[in-house]
Amino acid sequence: MARLSGKVQYSLFRPGFSVSGNNIHLDCRIPTGNCGLNAELSVPPGTAVDLTSDGGNMQVGGIQGDTTLDSGGGDVSVSGVGGAVNVSSGGGNLTAGDLGGVLDFSTGGGDVGGNGLFSPHVTLDTGGGNVTVVFTSVPTFIDVSSGGGDITIVLPHSQTASYDIRSQNGGGDYSAAVPTNTASHNKITVDSGGGNISIAEAS
Repeated sequence: MARLSGKVQYSLFRPGFSVSGNNIHLDCRIPTGNCGLNAELSVPPGTAVDLTSDGGNMQVGGIQGDTTLDSGGGDVSVSGVGGAVNVSSGGGNLTAGDLGGVLDFSTGGGDVGGNGLFSPHVTLDTGGGNVTVVFTSVPTFIDVSSGGGDITIVLPHSQTASYDIRSQNGGGDYSAAVPTNTASHNKITVDSGGGNISIAEAS
């Protein structure tokens, strides 16, 4: 059984709140005023989670199933999720930690940061913010794109791993201090509209 506890806040008229099967919906019924939900959702182990917000912040942790988060513009923080994670924000910052599933992050302009990542397959896209990701195990696929921010990728030190790197930057500096090999099955693609790109091994 899932459990939702929190408060509905509104300025003029009480919003509609409904539950249908596994779906929870909060609806501001009028074009004026505003409403919101500040709550904590607890789900059983293995439950897949799909959350959508028109702009509020989201903080998700300890979910073992696949997780999909869509925020109209708020910040999103995800940690300790066992399954695949798909996050989209209209412009907020995205923060990730301790994730091992397939990751797909997109934001209209906020920064993207990740620490303690052991995900094999990561796709990150921001309209202009900085991207900084730190891996604890060798990934097989990384695709990072920023409209103009800096991109920093830190990979674990390995005696055997090498990377096939393809990069584009509109004017910033580029540095790759990792073993490279165009025949490697570990693929890294980075594209920055103007920021610096740095790819290095952890010290």
